[in-house]
Amino acid sequence: MSQDDRYSDAEVHEGELLLARVLADLAKRGKLATATPPMSHPLGYMRGDNIRALIVQHRGHGWVADVLFREVPAHCPETIGTAEAAPFRTRHSAMRAGKKLIRQIIEAPVPAELVAWMIAGRPECGPPMLIGDRVIFSDYRA
Repeated sequence: MSQDDRYSDAEVHEGELLLARVLADLAKRGKLATATPPMSHPLGYMRGDNIRALIVQHRGHGWVADVLFREVPAHCPETIGTAEAAPFRTRHSAMRAGKKLIRQIIEAPVPAELVAWMIAGRPECGPPMLIGDRVIFSDYRA
């Protein structure tokens, strides 16, 4: 099982194989940049070379795509992905969203201003995540 027990070992293995195919396809088409954020900031683990798997599966009323990371700091999300509350109608659409998410992780280093804001923290929000041109907040409660 993955660290958060959301996926079986077989699902993660299948996701690792899918990720390899997606990365090869993006590289072949010249759509894979290599910029990565530095490891010294809170989201430093969200880099292309730390992506473990891409899992696309049917959940509820549609399809979702999740990206799993290998090395994850304590209290940080192991998985990011598309919204389960708004799933895609087809596997193909979810796959396209997963590919886009991978490209955004690889190509979009986190700006220094956002890192400084994150380090200062906001008590009413969990740590934000920068995905493409969006800053996503989550709230962790016990």
